Amino acid sequence: MVLNKIITTYYPDVRPYTLTSMAYEVRENGVCIAYFDTQKNLHALTLNQMHETFFVLEHAKRDPKCKVLIWTATGSKAFSSGAAFGLNQPVSCAPEVADAYRAQKMCPGNPGDAALKTQTLAFWDFPKPVIMAINGLAVGGGANIALMNYGDLVLASSNARFKWPFNKLGLSPELGSSVVLAGIVGIPKAKRIMMLGEWLSAEGAMGMGLVNEVVEPERLLPRAIEMAEQMAGYSPSGMFRIKDIMNRHTRAQLEEILDHEAAYIEEGIVEMQKMVAAKKASKKAKL
Repeated sequence: MVLNKIITTYYPDVRPYTLTSMAYEVRENGVCIAYFDTQKNLHALTLNQMHETFFVLEHAKRDPKCKVLIWTATGSKAFSSGAAFGLNQPVSCAPEVADAYRAQKMCPGNPGDAALKTQTLAFWDFPKPVIMAINGLAVGGGANIALMNYGDLVLASSNARFKWPFNKLGLSPELGSSVVLAGIVGIPKAKRIMMLGEWLSAEGAMGMGLVNEVVEPERLLPRAIEMAEQMAGYSPSGMFRIKDIMNRHTRAQLEEILDHEAAYIEEGIVEMQKMVAAKKASKKAKL
């Protein structure tokens, strides 16, 4: 299947844009689908993908054909392998587009954004229902995008699995997960997930309340479309009010939470860099 790669960007002006890390499909009955589409790196969270995430969200928000948005990934191996450490990360959009979106706080790379505050808020503030359809592994930030209220409903294929490896990296929770995860599963389970970094199966995630349904891989997208079509048949303003009032109380605290998360992540990154430098110096001294 050839997926659509053409959307519209709106800042600094209205112009067509060709996606390179994502795809966007318009279905019937008010349903649209956003795909992560870099299977070679297991849909890692590269700078380009993060730019295009904002572009797709803004496009879908303005798209009159989109009443419900499904967010998934191509292939069956992964939804997202998480942060793209050490990868070459060119950005496909024109510099003036990136600058204009950044001015709207709709772009990665802002100072103090180590916890992906702008992206997290963009999903929480997206006014239409979002269904996450998770296929394969979702790691770190990818697991948080999948499960931490970026989507209003979460479907997972039976081969989906989740992991938060922050403990091994000396890092800490981000994307609002320090509060959202505990709010869903309880503090003791949330601390175990983060502190032990164990794999969590799709069934295990559903048992904790992180996933609404688990289906066979071939049923994942059809089931997501069924649910999206049902939601698209209801009043858009009614759907917005349900989403907004259920998000509102946590959303009111979210910016401060994300700032605290970012400060701790920056501390962890500094420590990690010092450890790497010390190891390199030790190896050099032994030569």
